[in-house]
Amino acid sequence: MKFKSYPKYKESGIQWIGLIPKKWKIIPVRGVCKLGRGRVISNQEIEENQGKYPVFSSQTSNNGEMGKIDTYDFDGEYVTWTTDGANAGTTFYRNGKFNCTNVCGTLKRKNNKIHMKLLPYILNRISEYHVRYDINPKLMNDMMARIKIPLPMLNNQIIISKFLDKKTAEIDEFIGKDKKLIELLKEKRTALINHAVTKGLPVRRTQTGLDQNVKMKDSGIEWIGEIPEDWEILRLRYLLKNGIEGIKIGPFGSMLKSDEITNNGYKVYGQENVINRNFNKGSRYINEDKFKQLIGYQIHPGDLIITMMGTIGKAQIIPTIIDEGIMDSHLIRLRFNGKVETKFIEILINSSNYIKGEIKYFSKGSIMEGLNSGIIKDLLLCIPQKIEQTKIIQFVNRKVTKIDKTIQKIEEKINFLEEYKKSLIHHTVTGKIDVRGSGI
Repeated sequence: MKFKSYPKYKESGIQWIGLIPKKWKIIPVRGVCKLGRGRVISNQEIEENQGKYPVFSSQTSNNGEMGKIDTYDFDGEYVTWTTDGANAGTTFYRNGKFNCTNVCGTLKRKNNKIHMKLLPYILNRISEYHVRYDINPKLMNDMMARIKIPLPMLNNQIIISKFLDKKTAEIDEFIGKDKKLIELLKEKRTALINHAVTKGLPVRRTQTGLDQNVKMKDSGIEWIGEIPEDWEILRLRYLLKNGIEGIKIGPFGSMLKSDEITNNGYKVYGQENVINRNFNKGSRYINEDKFKQLIGYQIHPGDLIITMMGTIGKAQIIPTIIDEGIMDSHLIRLRFNGKVETKFIEILINSSNYIKGEIKYFSKGSIMEGLNSGIIKDLLLCIPQKIEQTKIIQFVNRKVTKIDKTIQKIEEKINFLEEYKKSLIHHTVTGKIDVRGSGI
């Protein structure tokens, strides 16, 4: 749709708003709304007083609702916003009987200069410039009251609101369909990998040709079921090199203190490198003397490292080129004895449901879930012959790469639509485009 501009413009006097239509006004929020605040509402209160009136808080999921109780503090048409935390400044339109926690501010119309349904569109694009980040993100009532917003006449506000409701709903519908498609592709990827690492390739090449009827046997493990008859069920310990070279946990905290970390020298690698699959990330280093002291914790290209605290069970093969360095206490290093391809184990740990289930079941930790070397060594694995491991790796890489490229394209489309929606809202609520003749 091609949009036109308003006939004449003037300076708004506000940098992030810029020019506004000549007949529009700049008004502070306190000029059109009464400001209020929610109250402390605990999870216990919600559990003990369940009812039909929603309690809104700082989260953005589920429209900000954290539960329902049998009483209400607000009744009517309001806009609420998050005053504290990561979502500070996020606004919602509310109508009816509801409650807000103490991290929510409230806006109620005090004159006929504002159409409340339009206000969240304006504030979500403008309030971000007013959020304080000096300690924690904050947009308190006094700050909200002073925010200046561009406003046309009331009838134009209603037109703009209806236009944005329709257009953003259309965009969100497209985004929703694309997100569902991504989930389906991820499910397909997971199913493909799980079948390959427990049942073998869809078609196996044998000396006599293509074998589509692979003989199966009972694995003896309920959650795995049948496996090809020439596969083995082995504990991971039997695939490791002998001694401490086979498996090693990073140095305990007392061995690597924070005051020994420097800005250069030998790198200290951690969970963030595995989770982000990026070994350039990070800026923790130790000097040469400390590196020599902790040389047993050095990681080399081809090693497999696994996260063991918090985000557990993420595996990554060390790439060919990295800065020389050691792992920290949140990583476990594995080296194998030649009976298995390291990449095959990486695929199993990262993507196979049966290994994820084992890790989740056996992981321990009083505060956070955690792994230890005993859990890792006792993992039960379905292991084919090495030649088939290689074929499975090639098959998975080929198929997964294709799926991931498709997912990436869809994610790029979603990002484009999200940015387009933001741009459309901003240009509409600041009067850069005139939607009065849009037929909505």
